[in-house]
Amino acid sequence: MKDYYHYFVNKGNHLNKNNILKQEEYRFKTFNQNTALQIIQQIIEAAKAYDKPFASRIVYRDKIIAEYSELENTSWLNRKEKVCYETKHSSYYIFLDNMQFHLYDYMIDDESYGIYGGSFPLYENDEFVGTITFTGLRPQEDHGVIIQVLEKVFQERN
Repeated sequence: MKDYYHYFVNKGNHLNKNNILKQEEYRFKTFNQNTALQIIQQIIEAAKAYDKPFASRIVYRDKIIAEYSELENTSWLNRKEKVCYETKHSSYYIFLDNMQFHLYDYMIDDESYGIYGGSFPLYENDEFVGTITFTGLRPQEDHGVIIQVLEKVFQERN
């Protein structure tokens, strides 16, 4: 895992972590099964443009309420979700923060964590209630698919 982590650290062209933190301001007043289905459908549509197998999952109040997978192994979903659940931040923000402060180095070699982009915190009002997770592309792209969909969802709501 360390080699994989350092590969992406050295890849460069990462977004500014403060911009990622600003993206985490996407918060729902109410969230339900219909919202989850709308998001997962839009994620599926957005991901088709990459023409690669992928998986996505939405967990709400510790229950999987929407999931789609073209992958045989979805362990990356679990690993990225664990980072998000533990920190209440997107896994991409934690990746970028760790590059600077190394507070999460313990996650790098632990096979139960995925300290890469792809899991996003789900907030209802100001309460952390779950995650939206995507995997199958490069970590920055995994994060980007979620953000692309959330931007669209929140534009439609206003």
